[in-house]
Amino acid sequence: MLKRTVPLCILSTLLLVGCNLVSSNDPLTPDTPEIPDTPDYDLNYGLIFHQDFEGDITSYDWLVGTPSASEGIANSQSALLDGNSVLRMVSWEDEDTKDIYSTGNKTISFWYRFDDINFNGDGKDDKEQYIITLDREEQLNSYGYILRLKGGNLTSYQKDAYTINFNDSGSLPNDGEWNHFALVQSDEYVTVYHNGNSEPWLDEEVSGTSLIQSADLYIGAFNYDMDEGTARLGFKGAIDEFRVYDRALTAQEINYMIEQANQ
Repeated sequence: MLKRTVPLCILSTLLLVGCNLVSSNDPLTPDTPEIPDTPDYDLNYGLIFHQDFEGDITSYDWLVGTPSASEGIANSQSALLDGNSVLRMVSWEDEDTKDIYSTGNKTISFWYRFDDINFNGDGKDDKEQYIITLDREEQLNSYGYILRLKGGNLTSYQKDAYTINFNDSGSLPNDGEWNHFALVQSDEYVTVYHNGNSEPWLDEEVSGTSLIQSADLYIGAFNYDMDEGTARLGFKGAIDEFRVYDRALTAQEINYMIEQANQ
């Protein structure tokens, strides 16, 4: 029987062609995509309320005080509070913002800055400043607050919930520096983030409740007297980029938000 042999040059050509048929572009062997160091999160997804304090600052719902504008985070404009200013950010009776009070996962996020951490408008020994307060006009002081400085501690509290101190180590933010705060309800638990650092806020179930509850949300004081034009336990500093989401932001998204603002 005759044996047929393939010339070496032809065999080499066939091998080269075969190698070219199986390349990194072949669908059977796809390239591994590069994973960016910082994913590009969509910070508008699930956003149901956003106040950036741009434009005419006097046009907002100020109940007490004379507001003014200040440089905000990332060179934007912020609301400047002088210790005797109260802004009603959201009303629980407003149809346009009723989604904020619905049950389910939520995130409250904002930036704040102390301009005088030792400000003591009411002359109290523990120097209280209420930054974000939850109340009803007919039931003042009954619902709590989201962020407060009292007795050298930054704390958060909600009615029927717990109080958490963010600076147990004794360190407080410095005057003039921006700080980020987020309160996240995820399913049955709530976590607070201060400058991206997380702390568990509630260690038992909170399902069926709203993070904000049925109360107006105020910035700037514990309470106020519109007739007298005065505020109690006022905040002296600035607020910027107040956001409410109808979902629970992740720790990665919150830190991405902070990174974007500081660029």
